[in-house]
Amino acid sequence: EQQEGKSDQGQQQGEGGNQQGQGGQADKVDWNKLQSQAEKIHDQWNRFEVKAVEAGARQSDIDGIEEELDKLPVMITAKNRSGARLAVNSAAGYLPNFMELYSTKVPPDLYLMQVLTRNVMSKVDDGDWGGAEQDMLKMKTTWSQLLVQLKDASKGETDKTHMAQLDLEDALQKRDQVLVLIKGNILEKNLDDLIKKQEAKM
Repeated sequence: EQQEGKSDQGQQQGEGGNQQGQGGQADKVDWNKLQSQAEKIHDQWNRFEVKAVEAGARQSDIDGIEEELDKLPVMITAKNRSGARLAVNSAAGYLPNFMELYSTKVPPDLYLMQVLTRNVMSKVDDGDWGGAEQDMLKMKTTWSQLLVQLKDASKGETDKTHMAQLDLEDALQKRDQVLVLIKGNILEKNLDDLIKKQEAKM
């Protein structure tokens, strides 16, 4: 979704939102489809919430994900692409905490890496380079911890993901927005491949 409409922020947020200068692409966002997806996410959370409570989920995590999910329809109604994307990703950021409650062969930090990768791309897309750099620092720490947990994974897979992370960091240091989005998408795909391989072992 990062490739879609890079600049409707300018219409929604006044000054400071139009730094991308790619005006016509905002129309590509299918808001009706997003609304439908938001309703589906709310329904899925409603069914999962009871299980999360029974498993001992922290109330702060439950409140946090609900707060972000509640922002989603508001942002979609306002056609605020940046806000909608941020709400979805912030909600996804709570998922690793819930996963820790269950026995799984997929390290929750792999999902956290995906969240941080999307954060970097979103913040760069919105011109927040400082925020993107903070998320990159968190990503590097998380990846170092993950390498210990992924000792049974293919070295080729982890090396490929590690190189993609370094490429993203390099693009960030160059302040190259387009390159950050390209390298971020590659890293997210590599992380997705790692997750699928871990799931296949279950």
